[in-house]
Amino acid sequence: MNNRNLLFMVACFLSALFALSASGQENLQSTVSGIVRDELEVALTGVTIQNRTTGETQVTGNLGDFRIRALRGDSLIFNFVGYKTYITRIGNVTNLNITLEAADQSINEVVVVGFGQQKKISVVGAQSSVNVDNLKQPVANLSATLAGRIAGLVGVQRTGLPGSDGADLWIRGISTFNASGNYAGPLIVVDGVQGRDINSFDPEDIASFSILKDAAATSVYGVAGANGVILITTKKGNNGKPTLMFNYNQGITAFTQRPELTDGITYMLLRNEAQRASGQTPEYSNNYINNTILGTDPLLYPNVNWMDALFNNVSDNKRANFSARGGSDFANYYVSGAYYDETSLLNTDALQSYNASTRFKRYNFTSNVGMNWTKTTKFELGIQGNISNLNFPGVNPQDAFANVMQTNPVLYPIMYPGGFVPGVSSAGAQPNPYGLITQTGTQNTFRNQVMSNARLIQDLGFLVPGLTFNALYSFDISNMHRINRTRNRSTYLINRLFPYDEAGNPILNIISQGSDDLGFSRANDSERQFYTEASFNYNTVIAQDHSITALILYNQRDKILGFANTVTNSLPFRMNGIVGRLTYGYKDKYFFEGNFGYNGSDNFAPGFKYGLFPSFGLGWVMSNEKFFEPLAETINFLKLRYSNGIVGDGGTRGDNGVIG
Repeated sequence: MNNRNLLFMVACFLSALFALSASGQENLQSTVSGIVRDELEVALTGVTIQNRTTGETQVTGNLGDFRIRALRGDSLIFNFVGYKTYITRIGNVTNLNITLEAADQSINEVVVVGFGQQKKISVVGAQSSVNVDNLKQPVANLSATLAGRIAGLVGVQRTGLPGSDGADLWIRGISTFNASGNYAGPLIVVDGVQGRDINSFDPEDIASFSILKDAAATSVYGVAGANGVILITTKKGNNGKPTLMFNYNQGITAFTQRPELTDGITYMLLRNEAQRASGQTPEYSNNYINNTILGTDPLLYPNVNWMDALFNNVSDNKRANFSARGGSDFANYYVSGAYYDETSLLNTDALQSYNASTRFKRYNFTSNVGMNWTKTTKFELGIQGNISNLNFPGVNPQDAFANVMQTNPVLYPIMYPGGFVPGVSSAGAQPNPYGLITQTGTQNTFRNQVMSNARLIQDLGFLVPGLTFNALYSFDISNMHRINRTRNRSTYLINRLFPYDEAGNPILNIISQGSDDLGFSRANDSERQFYTEASFNYNTVIAQDHSITALILYNQRDKILGFANTVTNSLPFRMNGIVGRLTYGYKDKYFFEGNFGYNGSDNFAPGFKYGLFPSFGLGWVMSNEKFFEPLAETINFLKLRYSNGIVGDGGTRGDNGVIG
C-alpha cells in the first residue's frame, strides 16, 4: 500500500468519524438554561440541578439562573432544602422556567392570603387553613362540613333537608346583619373572585381552603371584610402526562337522635290525670283506653307514632367525581365532572300519580387551563358550573315536623281507606303531618350557574426584577326556576255514632272542603356579577436575609339581582376601591406587615360612600433565635404576633357572599 492510498484511507476514516460525530450532535441540545423560582415567583439561590443521565451537577446563581448541558430526552432533577423535588424531561425547549413547590409543613410553604400568597412563616394576621381531604364528605354543601374543624368558626345548620343543609358560618361571632335582620355572613372569595357561593363546588375540585379572621388579614377587603373572609382556590393543571382520577362515595343517612314520642296509651292516662288535677272531667273513658290497648278498631281507636309515619329509618346519598390533569411546558389543564345525589328520610305515598319525594341532584363541571404565551406572559382561564334539581313536598317539611310535636297519637289514623285524609278542624288545628308531606303536591326547583375567570400574569422582571402585573376579569351568572304543583285536600273524620255502613265501609264526615286537583304556579330569579381586578406585585429577597413584598391593586364588583322591572332595579350594586400591602421579613425571624383598603359601596349616601380601612401586624419567630436552640426538641416552632386594624361592612345591597 503506497502513501497515497494510506492517506486516502485515513481521510475517509476521519470523514466518516466526523459524520458520525455530527450525526450524534443532532440529538444534542444547546446548553439548557433557565430560572428557578418558588410559588411566590421569588428567585431561589443555591438550588441543585443534576442531569440524571450524565451526572453533571450545577447550582443556581443569585438570580435563580442556571446553565447545564443535556441531550434531548435527558431528565433534570431540581433539589432544594424545604421544597419538593422537581423532575423535568428535556424536549425542544432550551430555556426553562421552573417553579418549586414547598414541602408540606415547611416554613417555606405558601398559603393563600387576601389578594395574593405568602410564606406561611411570614403571615402575621389571624388565618387558618383546612386540610382539603377533610372536606371530602358525603354532603351537598361544603359549609356543612366546616363546624369543629377550624378554631374561631361556628357552623349552624337550620335544616337537614337534601340540598338545603348549608350552614350559617360565624367567624369569631356575629358582626353585622342584613336588611332582613339575618347575619350577613363572611365574604367568599374563589380563585380571587369575590361574592361567590361556597356551596356551589365539589370538594374534589378544591386545592386550598383558608379563613381570614382578624383585621390584619381582612382589612384589604375593606367594606366587605367585617364578617371574616373565606378563601378557596380550585385545582390547576401541572406538567406531565395526563393523570386520571375517579372517586365514588356511597353514604347512608340516619338520625343521630330522634325525639321519642309518648305512645297513645300513656298519653291518654297522663291527659286524664292532668284533667283530674285541674278539677275537670277526664277526656278518655276506660272503655276507650281498653279498646285502644286491644287494637279493636284502628280507625275508631288509633294509636299512631307520627315519627314512624313521617320518617324512614335510613336514606342514601352518593357522590362521584372524574378528573383529568396534566400538561407541558407550554400549557396545563385540570378538568373534572361530578355528580351528587341525595334522598330524604321523609316518607312518600306510592299511590300518588306525582313525585312528592324529597331528593336533590347536582352536576358540577370544572375546567382550569393555564398557558405560557411567552417566557414572561401567562394566561389562565377557569370555568366552573353546576346544574341542580331539588324536589320536595307541597308544604315546608319543617312545618310538618312541627306538627308531629303537636298532633296527639289517638286523634285519628294516618289515612282512611280509599286515600281520604283525616282531620279534626276546618281551621287547620292539629293537621295530619303525614297528609301534609304526602298529599299536598310537589315543588321543584331547578338552578344553573356558570362562573368564569380569566387572569393575565405579566412578569416585568426585565424592567424591575421581582415586579409582575396581574389582571383578572370574571363573569358569573345564576338562574333559578321553580314550579309549584300544590293542593289542599279535603279532610274527613269517622262518624263515631255510626262508624260503618252495611258493607263495612267507614262512614266519614267531611271536616274541611278542599280539592284533589294540583294547582300551578312558578317563580324565576336570576343573578349576574362582573368582577374586575388589576394589580402590580413586587417580591424580592436582598442578601438572602431581607424579604420584601408590595402590592397595589384596584378592584370593582358589579352585581345585578333579579329581573329588572324599573330603571332603578336595572342599575347594578357596585363596590370598588384600592388595596395596598407592604411586608418585610428579616432572616425568617422578624416580620412586619401593613395593609389598607380604601373602598366603598353604593349603599351609602353621597359624600360617605368611601372609607379607609388600615391595619398592621408584627411577628416574631422566637424558635428561630439562637437562645431557643436548647428547647428545639420540646417546642419545634413558636411564633408571637400582634395585629390591629379596622374593617367595615358594605351593607346588604348586592349580597356580600351570604351563606345558607
